[in-house]
Amino acid sequence: MIPTVKQNSNWHPDEKLTRAQWRTIVLASLGGALDYFDFVVYAIFARYIGAAFFPTHDPLISIMLTFSVYAVGMFARPLGGMVLSHFGDKYGRRGVFLFSILLMSFATLAIGLLPTYESWGLAATLILVLLRLIQGMSVGGESPAAMAYVVETVPHKASFVTGVVQTCISFGILLAAGINVSLTAILTPDDIGSFGWRIPFIVGGVLGLLGFVLRRSLEESPEFAKMRQYTFKAPLVELFSAYRKPLLVGIGISLVVAAYNGMLFAYMPVYLTNVLNYPPAQVAQGQNIALAIMTCGVLLSAWAGDYFPRHWLLRIGAIIIVLLAYPFYSALISHEHNLVLLLSAAGIAGGFANGVFACILADLFPTQVRFSGSALATNLSVGFVSGLAPLITTWLISTTGSSLMPALYLVICSALAIVASLWLPYLVGHIQGNAGAGYIASRVEKAI
Repeated sequence: MIPTVKQNSNWHPDEKLTRAQWRTIVLASLGGALDYFDFVVYAIFARYIGAAFFPTHDPLISIMLTFSVYAVGMFARPLGGMVLSHFGDKYGRRGVFLFSILLMSFATLAIGLLPTYESWGLAATLILVLLRLIQGMSVGGESPAAMAYVVETVPHKASFVTGVVQTCISFGILLAAGINVSLTAILTPDDIGSFGWRIPFIVGGVLGLLGFVLRRSLEESPEFAKMRQYTFKAPLVELFSAYRKPLLVGIGISLVVAAYNGMLFAYMPVYLTNVLNYPPAQVAQGQNIALAIMTCGVLLSAWAGDYFPRHWLLRIGAIIIVLLAYPFYSALISHEHNLVLLLSAAGIAGGFANGVFACILADLFPTQVRFSGSALATNLSVGFVSGLAPLITTWLISTTGSSLMPALYLVICSALAIVASLWLPYLVGHIQGNAGAGYIASRVEKAI
């Protein structure tokens, strides 16, 4: 008989996590935090990287070229997610954990040590593009693996533990922004452009290697261990043949998170300093506070997701963004309001959707294709929507002359996520219900 993993009726979200479970969750989160630290650092120091590898007479063109390489890394996420999730759904989550963080550490450290265009010419630029591809591929498998792992390890607090992973990722972003504040306070802009921008990449690479060592003690998730002998030969083929609708809905609900994170964390520093001419130190301070507030909001939203319908929380976050995006950017453009307060409000808005979307993705797919489904859904959204956000909005601003273009981007993506969320109750109920479990068992029987 083919076993299926169902929700245990004796489990309750109030049940406390053991010390061993906390350790497992933190180690699973570590890679995501370091991955996003490494990835966001590139966006934060984009103008310095642009000067080092894309020297032009027009700073805006240099920034656009830099963000083109940023987008290349984001486009690599779906490919990395498909490759790594195949092995994760077929052979286990643990091996993907170890490989992805090692790959990311190598690429990040190499960027920190890479000679500039002035020294190596076009070869330096091409190597930078290659390293960004490697970074993108590793991130594409890392975070979905962590989400699948913690959901399968602590299923009775699935929303909360995915929120812990998201919180740790936020701390990684916060660390990147904190290093930015420290460097701008200690070094002159010329020093940062000369060597300072390399420091966070080197730090991230070293921390990644440390994370690899610590992660070696992790064991396979209990839920996958039960299903190991009944995995599909080709999880992606099964995903496309039997779970197309959950995949499309997963992509849709991820749009709000992809657009929000891409605009607030990747593009906001350049937008505020280069387009709206805010002081860099003030921008860094405001972004750090926004990140800290959003991190608290993510954890609170994730906790609530174990007690209230998760799609409600995601919709609330998306609706807030739709309603307030234009007033927020109008206030930024006017320079008449406190920047820190404005960014703090943006941090509150981001907590709702960011806290529950990862668990919703995990709910949409059964164990045998959970990693593949989550990875492809989130990476397609993040890879294209978040990856293109800085490039598209910079181009729109330069073409239209309007600094409100980021608001339009956010409104469109958030509205699409609201529409996609309408299918969540039916799809999640089908996967978690008895009919869904029986269907999954029959699919596995056919596959083997």
